[in-house]
Amino acid sequence: MINNKLDIKLKQNLIVTQSQILSLKLLEMNQIELKEYLINEYESNPILKKQELEKINLQSIKTKHISNKTNMDEQNNTLDYAIYYDKNIEIELLFQLDVTSFSNKQIEIMKYLIGLLDDKGFFKYDLKDISQLTNYNLKELKDCLEILKQLEPEGIFSENPEQCLIYQYNKHWQTDDEINILIKNNLQDLLLRNVTKINKQTSIKQEKIREVIDKISDLTPYPFYNKADSQPEYIIPDILVSRINNVWKIELNDTFVDEYTYDDYYLSLIQKAQDEELKKYLNINLERARFAIESIKKRRNTILKIVKNILDRQENYFLKNQPLKPMTLSDIANDLDISESTVSRAVKCKYMQYKKMYLLKELFSNKVNAQGNSSKEVKNIIKNIIDSENKKSPYSDLEIKDIVLNQGIKISRRTVTKYRESMDILNSSKRKK
Repeated sequence: MINNKLDIKLKQNLIVTQSQILSLKLLEMNQIELKEYLINEYESNPILKKQELEKINLQSIKTKHISNKTNMDEQNNTLDYAIYYDKNIEIELLFQLDVTSFSNKQIEIMKYLIGLLDDKGFFKYDLKDISQLTNYNLKELKDCLEILKQLEPEGIFSENPEQCLIYQYNKHWQTDDEINILIKNNLQDLLLRNVTKINKQTSIKQEKIREVIDKISDLTPYPFYNKADSQPEYIIPDILVSRINNVWKIELNDTFVDEYTYDDYYLSLIQKAQDEELKKYLNINLERARFAIESIKKRRNTILKIVKNILDRQENYFLKNQPLKPMTLSDIANDLDISESTVSRAVKCKYMQYKKMYLLKELFSNKVNAQGNSSKEVKNIIKNIIDSENKKSPYSDLEIKDIVLNQGIKISRRTVTKYRESMDILNSSKRKK
């Protein structure tokens, strides 16, 4: 009798442990993995009933494809264009925006403009022509185009490779009108490293020309570089965040995950079934269904609470572009009275959308000194120092430490070395050109 009781207790403990493991796995899943799990569970469990949600049918952009040339047919009032239109491109670009900040008409215009991109990510149309052929006024088109130009990949909606490189150059390094003109008028020679020729044509010092050549070699002349030849890849955010009336609005991006409930027919069959084997089978599946439904609810609540805590802690980062504050998994766990491993699993491989895309785990960083500076903040400072250094005489780690100290941040040389190596940046002797 004692052995039987012990055996039952061990089996119960095993069931609890398996349930806990599955619950933790569900917490780790991103939205696509979660949907796959629910589909498999639904197909194997008669108790689960799919509750279809009303789907929003987004109107696709009407486009007209031609293969060879672009022209304007004024008589027919139509715009012909050769484009590289892919619904994935639209999703990838619009996901970077906080769509709640724009009107329906602005979103409609931006979708239309996205549809006019060519296979390299360039936008080669005159907005005046588009305005004449649509019901969009010129100012609306200009405003929306400027918004789209700020998105990634860098240089998207440029007119040509020169404009694309100028945009990237000005974003990463100090704006210089002389360099902008150099790239615009001498790109081919820059790519061929014809330093002497450029020097004679422009009177720009050879040292500066070489510096420009080195910098643009790290840039890409095409926003959709190699995209037309490959399967487009894009990230679907797990969490959608907006700011309304100074309050965070947080929701899981799971509208594509079907809601599930219990099938009334099989619930009544459990009560009516005379066959004990059938009743046992249905009860087992009822427990599985109950576990799945309750675990999904718990997962949602846990992720939403964690994201809310992150947003509250890093509010100045998101709203005022200030550096990330030091924040660890333990900090969140203590605030919410949950385990550190729960926080770790909840943020694992999950993306949050607020104006742009954030990988949740990248919002965490340790404190590196008594002043409370975060490791990510210090890494960014070190990277900016190295990016702006003279490549003929790059800074040593000791010199970088002193520059950082002059900015009021106290760190050791060993910390500089550690962070530099973690960013895959070579030491000064190997960076020298």
